[in-house]
Amino acid sequence: KASMAYLIPGGLMIVNVPASRFLYSRYDEACGHKRRYSEKDLTRLFENAGLEINVLSPWGCALYPLLLIRRLRLLFSDRQNWIRDGFAPPGKLTSFIISLFMHLERIIPFAPPFGSSVLVIAKLPGK
Repeated sequence: KASMAYLIPGGLMIVNVPASRFLYSRYDEACGHKRRYSEKDLTRLFENAGLEINVLSPWGCALYPLLLIRRLRLLFSDRQNWIRDGFAPPGKLTSFIISLFMHLERIIPFAPPFGSSVLVIAKLPGK
């Protein structure tokens, strides 16, 4: 609602948020994320704020397994290392495989059924 003060009637709000409560980890906590959202949560939030949703699209399906591994790994990491350990780059082979899956996700002709993030584009009614 606070962001809406900057929108003019007919203006668009573009938001990308972390998705899937199940993926919430110590990394999210260290980054300042307060929660991860479901598509249902976002729909309710935007509609209650008086915005019309034009696009609601999960993405990052290929990252899901990696984020599950990160969640488990950080259970055994010291708090001061959560950011470093949670964002450590994978090896070259793992990085290549993730990049390949992310590319495939972009070219498939349908939206993935779930993702590690959700993109929302919503409009403030008017004009």
